[in-house]
Order: sequence, then C-alpha cells, then structure tokens
Amino acid sequence: MTTDYATMTAEAVSFLKSIISIPAISREENQVADFVQKYIEEVGMQTGRKGNNVWCLSPMFKIEKPTLLLNSHIDTVKPVNGWRKDPFTPREENGKLYGLGSNDAGASVATLLQV
Repeated sequence: MTTDYATMTAEAVSFLKSIISIPAISREENQVADFVQKYIEEVGMQTGRKGNNVWCLSPMFKIEKPTLLLNSHIDTVKPVNGWRKDPFTPREENGKLYGLGSNDAGASVATLLQV
C-alpha cells in the first residue's frame, strides 16, 4: 500500500467506478461482493465472507493490540425514475463522480480500502 495521495486517490476513484458499474441492489449484491473480495485479496489482505458480507484484516493486525472496526456497506437502492443517464455508468463532470451508489456508500468503501 502506498502513502502517495495522488496514487491513493486514483486507485480509490478507479475502484469506485468499478463498483458503480456492477448492479448491487439490496439482497442482490453478490456480484459486487465477489468483486470487492477479489480486489482485497489482490492487494494482499486476508478476507472473510458470510453471504455478501465481506471483511478483511489489516496486514498490521495484531490480536494483542486494541482493535478498530471500520464498517460500510456495498448494496444500493433500486434506481428510481428521474435518472437522466444510466445509473450504472460512472461519469465524471466538473470534478465530481456520478452513478448509483457513488455516495451511499461506494465512496466510503473505496476510502476505507485505501487507509
């Protein structure tokens, strides 16, 4: 993992674009759970999974040390009428990223995986 903030930001945005592109309606988020688990494992972290709940341990985890849990979710609501563009196609406009789940809670998941 890097501490180069430009690289970390680019990786987080790339990850976020990927999960926006995968429909993850509540109770139907198995494809995004598969993606997230594979992503975590590819960066070298140990994962666990129950259903569509995916977790990982920091490589710095030590059982004898105090533990901090960082938590979010990967499912989204169903897209409602009113989307002017495909909600599963991430798009950047004026420095902002749009797409279903980009804020709730894709950006949180992307950020948590960078820290």
